[in-house]
Amino acid sequence: MNKTIRMFVNNGYTYKIFNEAKQYLNVKGLLNSIDFNYIHLPFRYIQYVDKYNNIIPELRFDVRKLCDYFNIEDTNQYAMATTPCIDYVMQMIVNYKSGNPLYYNLDNCSWVGTDKLYDVANNNVISFESLNTYFDSIEKADCYLIHMEDEALNVVLIMLAIFLIRKYNAIVLIGGTKNNNDSNPLLQLMNHISSDYLDNKLIMCTGFIGPAIESYITQRNEYNNQHDISLYFTKPWNIKLSNKELNICQNKIFLSLSYGCTRACSSCNAGNLCSPSYLDSLEGYNDVLKYLGQHYPNIEVILMDYEINRDPDRFKTLLNYIIDHQLNNKFTFNINLNKLDNETIDLLKYINLNRIVTECNNYLNNSAISKLSLLKQICKDMFIGIFLFEPAFANLYKDDTYINIITNLIIFNLDCNIKIYPFELELNSNVFKYKDSFNVDTYNYNLVNDNLSIETNEYMHNVPIFYQYSIQRDKRTELIYKLLRRVLRYDEILNKCLTSSLQNITDLAYSVSNDILFYYGYNDVVYHSVVDLTSKYHLQRSSGCI
Repeated sequence: MNKTIRMFVNNGYTYKIFNEAKQYLNVKGLLNSIDFNYIHLPFRYIQYVDKYNNIIPELRFDVRKLCDYFNIEDTNQYAMATTPCIDYVMQMIVNYKSGNPLYYNLDNCSWVGTDKLYDVANNNVISFESLNTYFDSIEKADCYLIHMEDEALNVVLIMLAIFLIRKYNAIVLIGGTKNNNDSNPLLQLMNHISSDYLDNKLIMCTGFIGPAIESYITQRNEYNNQHDISLYFTKPWNIKLSNKELNICQNKIFLSLSYGCTRACSSCNAGNLCSPSYLDSLEGYNDVLKYLGQHYPNIEVILMDYEINRDPDRFKTLLNYIIDHQLNNKFTFNINLNKLDNETIDLLKYINLNRIVTECNNYLNNSAISKLSLLKQICKDMFIGIFLFEPAFANLYKDDTYINIITNLIIFNLDCNIKIYPFELELNSNVFKYKDSFNVDTYNYNLVNDNLSIETNEYMHNVPIFYQYSIQRDKRTELIYKLLRRVLRYDEILNKCLTSSLQNITDLAYSVSNDILFYYGYNDVVYHSVVDLTSKYHLQRSSGCI
C-alpha cells in the first residue's frame, strides 16, 4: 500500500513549496509510489489579540510588560528577539503529556493572556477551542508536512502538529527557510522535545521539503538535506491550477531561480541559512514561464529570489525572454538597487511590472532614492523595507540623517508600499552569531518547569527572548517619536496609514505607544495622535473595512 503524505497549503508560497516537492519526487522517480497531495489550511496569517480583541502587531510586543512577566526590573536597553511565544509551545507539551486539551491554560502563558487569535485572511477572531474543531476534521495520513516561516513558533501550526501526532500517531515533518540550519537553538529545542515527549514523531527538517519526503519514503532518516535547484526544471513542469488553487494562491504563482543570499546583511539570517544555489541554465525555467504565459496569462508571477538581479546580465537575459515571447503576466521582482542600471530599467518598461520589492537599509542615500523614483514611474506598486534599531547602524542615531531619509521616502512616495521593520534579533544572523562584535547581549528563558525534564529546561535556556545593546530604549523611542511627529502632520499620510499600504506605520505607532506615554507623558500631542490612529485602524479592521 502506498504511503499517504499530505502537505498543508494555506497560500501561494506554500503551494510553491508543494509543487517543488512534487517535481523533485517526479525527477527522482518516487511520485508514483506514494499518495502525495495537499490539504488546504484555511488560515493564511495569524496574529494575536489582546483581551479586548485588539490586534497585537506581530512581534511588536511591549518588552516592558514581558520583562515584568519574567521579573526583570531594568528594561531600558531591552528589545524583543524573534521568539516571544516559546512558553505557549512548552505548555502544549505539558498538555500533551497530561492528556489535557492542547489549548488548556494557554491563556496564562506570556503576557499576552489570550485564548484567542486573529485570522487575518478571514477577518475573524478565533478561539483555540474552535481550532480544535477544525483539526478534528482533517483526514488521516501516514505523514504530514508543515511549512513554517515563523521560527517554529507559530502557535497554530505547532498545535496542529501535536494534535495529529496524538490523534493519528502520524509522522509530522516541519520545514521552512528559518529552520534551515542545525545551529538554530530553537530547532535544537524542538528536536529535543520530539525525542523526549513525542516519540520522535515530530521531525524538524533543514534544507528542502522534497529531500525530506524522499528520506521518509526510503527510511534513511536523514532530514538535513540540500539539493541542486536545477532538479526542479529537468522535466516539464505542467502546473495545473483549478479554481481552488487559484483561490488559495490569490491568482499568484511563486517561482525561484536561486536560493540563498550572498549579501550576509548583519541583521538578516538569509545568508546563513543555506549555501546559495543558482540555476546553471535558464532553459527549463523559461519553459515554465512560457507555459504559465500560455495557459494562465491572468495570474501574477512572483520571483522569490532575494535579489533577482544578483547577476545583472542574467537578469537582463530573463527580461529579454519575457519581452521576446510576449508574456503578459504581471511580474513581481525583488531587486537590489545597488546593481540596478539604466539598461535594466529600460527593459523593465516593457514588462507588465506589478511590483518591485527592495530593502533600503544598506543604501539609504540620494542615488537609491533617484532609482526608486525611476522605478515608481513604471511600477504599479513598490514594497520598500526599512529596518530600524540595527546595532550595526548605531551611528545613525547621532543625528537626523536616517530619520530624514525615511520621512522623505514616506512623504514623497505615497503610492509605494513602505514597510518599516523594528530590528529583531534573528537567530543565526551575524548579529546573533557575533553578539560581542555588535555589543549585543541576549536574555534567555530562565524558567524551570517541574513538568519538563532538566535537559528540556536547559535547551530552553539557549533560546533568547530579549536582546540588549548600547542604544538605550529611550534613544530608540526618540527616533520613532521624531518619525511619527513628522509623518502625523500630513493628513494624506494619516489617511493612508489606515489602509494596507502604510499599515505598518500604524503597527509601529501602536508598538511604541506605551513608550511614548512613559517618556513624553499623557498630554503629548504625538501620543494622542497615535492612540487616535490605532483606534481608528483597529475599528476599521474589526468591522472588515480593511
